[in-house]
Amino acid sequence: MDIQIIWTETATLDLRDIVKYIANDKPAVARKIGMAIIDKIEFLIDHPYMGRIVPEKMLI
Repeated sequence: MDIQIIWTETATLDLRDIVKYIANDKPAVARKIGMAIIDKIEFLIDHPYMGRIVPEKMLI
């Protein structure tokens, strides 16, 4: 199964803004948190079905 993560421009900008916000108070921690978020997202490549199914998206 070839799973691919596609980063939208909005997602990329949101992550940048999160890291910049954290860096205002804790610059040393900001990069670590940004990388942790990316690592969690990339985890989905190997585990695409983890998590719950959103009820509104269930096909009946």
